[in-house]
Amino acid sequence: MKPGRSALPLPRYVGRKALKSGWGYFFNVPTWARKNACPVRNEPLGTDYEAAVRRAETILLPAFDSWRTGGKSEIAGAVLGTLDWVFAEYRADRRFTKLDTKTKRNHEVGFRLSAVMFSGMVVGLVKRASHQSIPLLSMPSMKNCWSSPKPTQMAT
Repeated sequence: MKPGRSALPLPRYVGRKALKSGWGYFFNVPTWARKNACPVRNEPLGTDYEAAVRRAETILLPAFDSWRTGGKSEIAGAVLGTLDWVFAEYRADRRFTKLDTKTKRNHEVGFRLSAVMFSGMVVGLVKRASHQSIPLLSMPSMKNCWSSPKPTQMAT
């Protein structure tokens, strides 16, 4: 069954496709940019409209615009302390810029995989917290995030 009609505005280069579970959002770099070795890649943004628009507007479009203008447009940058910020800092470091093209490409694949895995982990933690009505600070540590959640005692 096709999802209902959606008239929500989307940022540039973001498209939506009908999926079994609803709408799926995708960031599509134009073919002219891909042919000119644009470092920003096509990427699925998930089924959540707000998260897809936020990622496109805060990370993907500023990076694309920076590449398109040769760095003359100011990159909005990732929020300090986020995983995207860590990756941006490493990309700006001379140790990354001195790498050959194939190695850089491998690192970018690793960045994307890490971001997907980490975002799934955070979503799982938030879902667990909302189902258990416990404070987020008492969530299991990151090393235990793959195991089933154990209820914690709330201090009163």
